[in-house]
Amino acid sequence: MTSALDARPKLKEDVKIVRREIHGKVHYVVKEPKEQKYYQFGETEVGLMRLMDGHRTPADISDAADKSLGVRPPAGQVADFAHKLKRLGLVERTPVEQHLMLMERLRSQRKVRSRRRTKGSILRLRFSIGDPHHLFARTVRRIPWMWSPAFVWACIALFAVYLAIVVSGWDEFWAGTVGLMTLSGFSIWDWVLVYTLLVVIIGIHELGHGLTTTYFGGEVHEIGAMIMYFSPALYCNTSDAWTFDRRSHRLWVTFAGPWIQLVIAALAAIVWVLTDPGTFINWVAFLAVLLGGISSVLLNLNPLIPLDGYYALSDWLEIPNLR
Repeated sequence: MTSALDARPKLKEDVKIVRREIHGKVHYVVKEPKEQKYYQFGETEVGLMRLMDGHRTPADISDAADKSLGVRPPAGQVADFAHKLKRLGLVERTPVEQHLMLMERLRSQRKVRSRRRTKGSILRLRFSIGDPHHLFARTVRRIPWMWSPAFVWACIALFAVYLAIVVSGWDEFWAGTVGLMTLSGFSIWDWVLVYTLLVVIIGIHELGHGLTTTYFGGEVHEIGAMIMYFSPALYCNTSDAWTFDRRSHRLWVTFAGPWIQLVIAALAAIVWVLTDPGTFINWVAFLAVLLGGISSVLLNLNPLIPLDGYYALSDWLEIPNLR
């Protein structure tokens, strides 16, 4: 059997490596595409990874690192690092290892078949409902104008109209907000309508994140429902944004959800003031103003809970896993 020192590790061809320089320090974000996992490595570690071409032994990699990187790690240390990368899915496995992994995976699936699509902790359970990558790619090609400067300025004008409407109708808006928070004055059918609107608005919110990730060149391979702190919610996995070179693009991904949600609230506000009070469409528009408006957006931007505000702060400071 081949020993670790005789093995010839090979970095997988589809592994993506992105260089980042933050506050004068260089690090790399490494993406494992199959499982959609992301890792952070230093410059020397990535240099060693790039030397793993399937032809060099750990001793050869050590010699090559001495010439190209100015460091000479012991061959045993290189072998241990290659083994770690193999466990992370970044280095290819031998046919024997792949067979053993397949057998182990089949055994695990038989034992926990019901958990196959469930991820996360008890406070944040996720239930994937599919891979939207190709759908998002087709959609972005049809609506590129939604990321144009003209659309941004149109949205800003809409937000100004929204604020003017809220200020002019503040008494009614505040009474509705208090009623919504205290559960007073709402019938059972009103609550059915509230939850229906909430699902629609949150769904569009998550689509904003996912489509923006796709627009800037990322991939979104997971979308679904989740239980967050024992409350139902929706989610869109936009972790690929961490591979973006430009911080502004990462921030756009984070703010795209609240942004499109506020656009919905602004359009609903216009419908609210243009329709007769007491009508169904007027009531639906008013609820959309409450559910998608500034109070909801500000709550979502709270950096103390793992929602958009937390991720925006993490992106701005360029510190992944801030908490």
